[in-house]
Amino acid sequence: QWLHFGEATLGPYVTMAMGHTSLLSEKHRIPVMAKWGAREAQHCFEVMEGPLSKHEYILPSGFSAADISIAYMILLAKLSKIFGDAPQPVIDYFDRIRQRPGWIKATAKD
Repeated sequence: QWLHFGEATLGPYVTMAMGHTSLLSEKHRIPVMAKWGAREAQHCFEVMEGPLSKHEYILPSGFSAADISIAYMILLAKLSKIFGDAPQPVIDYFDRIRQRPGWIKATAKD
């Protein structure tokens, strides 16, 4: 279930907000769609708060592919400026993800 959460649940809302704030040309943006996407993404962050209040990663067993999918959507949410009001456990989670060696290596600049 969590494996698909990033792309199939959080993803559509984040990309809707992103599209209607920065990706689409000004004449094609619909502000109410951007607000809707941001609001629904916030609801998704609230759903994540429960498990992340109990565990370091989304699954009790530890880091998994689900975290990779979710972290990518959180990165897009951050770039879209809709992540700032996320619950603290979700913000802390993203900070942990960004401290992982794989993230550091993947985002290093040559």
